[in-house]
Amino acid sequence: MKFGVKSGIPILLIVFALGWTADSILTQYQFARLSPRDRLQYLWNRDFAALQRANSVPPGWYHLKEIVYLGGDPMAKLWINEGLRSPHPIAESGSYRLDVMVLTFEEDNQLGAIIQYNLVNLKTSNMEWERGRTFILSGAPSEWDEWVATSKSWLRQMLKTTKAPNTKPSLDQPPQAPPPKPHPQAPPAKPHPQGS
Repeated sequence: MKFGVKSGIPILLIVFALGWTADSILTQYQFARLSPRDRLQYLWNRDFAALQRANSVPPGWYHLKEIVYLGGDPMAKLWINEGLRSPHPIAESGSYRLDVMVLTFEEDNQLGAIIQYNLVNLKTSNMEWERGRTFILSGAPSEWDEWVATSKSWLRQMLKTTKAPNTKPSLDQPPQAPPPKPHPQAPPAKPHPQGS
């Protein structure tokens, strides 16, 4: 069997899709088994990295001397006491304090949390930046569900282009007789010698 570039690209796409799907399902399974506090920690770590990648944070974000945690309700206080922590690194040489308020909520059978950041300049005691982030910890659609919902047409197109032609007879159609074999032609007649 000979593989060319055209047949290799769909195979690579299928391998990539299968690998991504397996990783996504495993991640969703592991996430579902976490406690609500651990789910928040997981999402917080991911969000921290996403904010930095998007350059959505001020320079003081990278120069923290301390982080102060405030629990806005009994569950949030418990989570902080159990070890819920910001992924921000701190350094003695930092010149900012990050006040982090954690609030939990339940709405429409969904448990969630809000994390409010206030960045305070330690020299001036002025709050220089604030941002609130909301995290859904249960009852939300998974990444897999969202991806499938937004990628249905792309998936259909990919499946159409990679599908091998169906050579098996359908159950709806009666089997067809194979085409007739050509009859072998008789060899040309040899001329008979004429009698003398």
